[in-house]
Amino acid sequence: MRKFYTHDIFNELSGNKNPENPKNIDEYNLTPKLKKTVELFQSMPNSPYYKSQQVILMGKKISSMPDKHKIRQNQVLGCQSVVYIYPKVEENEDKKKVIVWLGHSDGLLTKGIVYILTDGLSGYMPEDILKVNPNFITLTGISEFLTMSRINGYLNIMNKIKIFCTNILKNMDN
Repeated sequence: MRKFYTHDIFNELSGNKNPENPKNIDEYNLTPKLKKTVELFQSMPNSPYYKSQQVILMGKKISSMPDKHKIRQNQVLGCQSVVYIYPKVEENEDKKKVIVWLGHSDGLLTKGIVYILTDGLSGYMPEDILKVNPNFITLTGISEFLTMSRINGYLNIMNKIKIFCTNILKNMDN
């Protein structure tokens, strides 16, 4: 009988047709902020308790999302908690268009995951965000204590972010 690992579950749920998972962190195309977050979790004891507490603490850092952005088109469907993601397009110091993400969740653990993504992907160009492999979460050890429903919710958040990025790129071309 084949033993399944978390990355197998992510490949299945994310529709990844290439079951080969990257061998090192650089192959996940992470932003520098996400890489730093992954390294933080890798430096922690391999304990679901400590890691879940860290995720909850990170969720407390999330900025409040204005109610005007908590609308249906910004809601991430398929999450156990209520989740909203909103992209603000801004110009960086190099005059390049980057996205600053706002996020909200009513769940403690989910709010932490939303923070990891909104913080880790803010300030980057949409094409850079689209390159990020969502399976990077397996490197943190967080996915080891998430239920299937929360893993699916995480992938739905990443999918929503990538849809926003794709639409922003299309609008920039027009």
